[in-house]
Amino acid sequence: MASRFVSLRAGILIAIVGATGCGRGAPLAEVEGVITCSGRPLANAEVVFLPDPEQGTAGPRSSGYTDDTGRYRLTTPGGAGATAGTHRVTVRDLTTVRGPFATVGNPATSPAVPKARFAETYQSPSATPLKAVKVQPGKNVLNFELPGPGK
Repeated sequence: MASRFVSLRAGILIAIVGATGCGRGAPLAEVEGVITCSGRPLANAEVVFLPDPEQGTAGPRSSGYTDDTGRYRLTTPGGAGATAGTHRVTVRDLTTVRGPFATVGNPATSPAVPKARFAETYQSPSATPLKAVKVQPGKNVLNFELPGPGK
């Protein structure tokens, strides 16, 4: 009788583990889109989707880079896409990032770092206006229009 009870418990446990995916994590949804700034495609930017645990979304961050047409496609360490749910989205202007060989401290030999092409609040997870971006299961096309600096 005890052996039958153990077998039943083992069968239930196996069924539960099989149904939950055994550590595969949340399924990823495909996410792509276009970023524009003042109506023009924004090339050379990093787009980062951060799952918002305050909204019940847990999972890895997803990121992608814009091409010359402003198009991006998200990936995570676990594959292509983003976790379904609510995200905060940041955009980093890569034209303002100094390279590893830049001379620092001497204005005469250091090239000037350009200012961001859009409002800097979009680069901060706590300040970004893109705080409640929804990623649905399946394919998502999420386009964003950013205002120019000072707007």
